[in-house]
Amino acid sequence: MENQEKQRVLLDNINYSDGRSFSDSVASLGTIGMLLGVIYGSVVYAGPVATGLLGLVGGGLLGYFLDRRKENKVMVKRMKEINLKILLIIKCHTKEQQEDVIEICSKYFVSYIGKKD
Repeated sequence: MENQEKQRVLLDNINYSDGRSFSDSVASLGTIGMLLGVIYGSVVYAGPVATGLLGLVGGGLLGYFLDRRKENKVMVKRMKEINLKILLIIKCHTKEQQEDVIEICSKYFVSYIGKKD
């Protein structure tokens, strides 16, 4: 059995989403950092544009690290709470059917996938 829990995508697209948004906190904290950089950048020698860009990058990085920290806590909590395991045995007659079943199970976040060669 192979553990599929770690094989998650980092960014969602319009056709495929796992329900956890990565870009919301990054975009919102980046916007706040940029706004503060532009507002207080007129006092700094570098100017409002440079400090706005620095605020954007700094806020985006802060949002990224806070999001990753939150996701790690959720994963640890989720791994402790999962007590129910369901065994589903699917009989495949051809190799193509086996590949299709593995692809479908991976798409819908099955935790463990085992196959008999």
